Amino acid sequence: MISLQEVGKSYKTGVALENLSLHISEGEIYALLGPNGAGKTTTINLLLGFLKPDRGTVAVNGFDPVRQVSELRKTVAYIPENVSLYPYLSGLENLDYFCKLGKFRYSESELSAMLDKCGLAPDAHRKKLETYSKECGRR
Repeated sequence: MISLQEVGKSYKTGVALENLSLHISEGEIYALLGPNGAGKTTTINLLLGFLKPDRGTVAVNGFDPVRQVSELRKTVAYIPENVSLYPYLSGLENLDYFCKLGKFRYSESELSAMLDKCGLAPDAHRKKLETYSKECGRR
């Protein structure tokens, strides 16, 4: 569940959000659409606890993203539009690295199974990302 009540956020350059109220129930799918500067990224950053609202309240799964960020991050995952992976590491090494950043430890076979599930061809698991093409995940 996501709830924003009369949320406001300003930057030195101007107001990003003004009195935003939104309620998204469990199981609902919601999209944030709008032109650049409409407040989409600011809203996401508030929900993830990367920013603190100037006013109003934010809750995700019952957690305050500012005060309860550790608890929130156990229940929420975020994949940005542009993912920065390390081209000199393999698919397995990148996945292992980012899992460890989140304090998750998996065996190589578990990591490989995850890459399989995502559709990455098995022969690409050990190749450096810089050798990948957009076609490498297609079987």
